[in-house]
Parts: sequence; structure tokens; C-alpha cells
Amino acid sequence: MDFVSWLLSLFGLKSDAAARRADRRAEAHRLVSEVSGDAGRVLDIIALAVPRLSTRCAEICPDQPAVQESMLQVMNEQREAATKIMAMADDYKTKIAKGNNGVDWDHLVMRLQEWRATAARMPPWVEGIIQRYDKILDEAAPPNH
Repeated sequence: MDFVSWLLSLFGLKSDAAARRADRRAEAHRLVSEVSGDAGRVLDIIALAVPRLSTRCAEICPDQPAVQESMLQVMNEQREAATKIMAMADDYKTKIAKGNNGVDWDHLVMRLQEWRATAARMPPWVEGIIQRYDKILDEAAPPNH
């Protein structure tokens, strides 16, 4: 009977470890999806703000095209960064879906939690940039504008 008990406990340990790996894998996928969502929000924010800011720049500073070019360059840099992050997230999703048994899921989840915390700061950062441009344009606008 001792051998049977030992054998059953061994199977139980293996199934517990498999369940833990599956849980960590699902957590990793969730974190990567949230990072991708934050990057997507940044792209949406930029897509909504750039036409408005470009129009305002053209109206307020028609004789200074460098102002609009500078603003567009900053927005394009933010767009490129968000696009790269989305591509990285898609790559992670593919790797997680393959689910190699040699992956240290606990370590990966810890790294992804850090990445998620960083990505969560992206939308407010871009909104802050846009608000600063709005403030500058408000100050530069003629009083009746």
C-alpha cells in the first residue's frame, strides 16, 4: 500500500506543477495583452490629437512651419514607440502560445509585470505631451481665436 500511496502522491505533484505552469502561462498572456492594449490606446490618442493639433498650428503659426514639423516629429516618435511595443507584445503572445516547457514562467511573469507597469504610464505620458502642446497653442493664439 505504501508504494501505491507514493505513486499517487507523485502523480498529484506532477499535476499540481502542470496546473501552476498553466496558471502562470495564462497570467503572462494577460499581462502581454494589457501591454498591447496600452500601446493601442497611445496610437488612438495620437490619431485623434494630431489632426487637431496640426490644424491649430497651421492657423496660429502659419508663418512658422517648423513648429508644426516639430510637433509632428514628437508625435511620430511616440507612435513609432507604441507600434514597436505592440509588435513586441505580439511576439511574446506567439512565444507564450508555443509554451516551451523550459520556460521559467515565474521569472517571465515577474518581468512582464514590470513591463506592464511601464506600459501603463504610456497613455498618460502622451496625453501630457498633447496637453502641453494645447497650452502652448492657447498661449500663442490671438485673443479672439
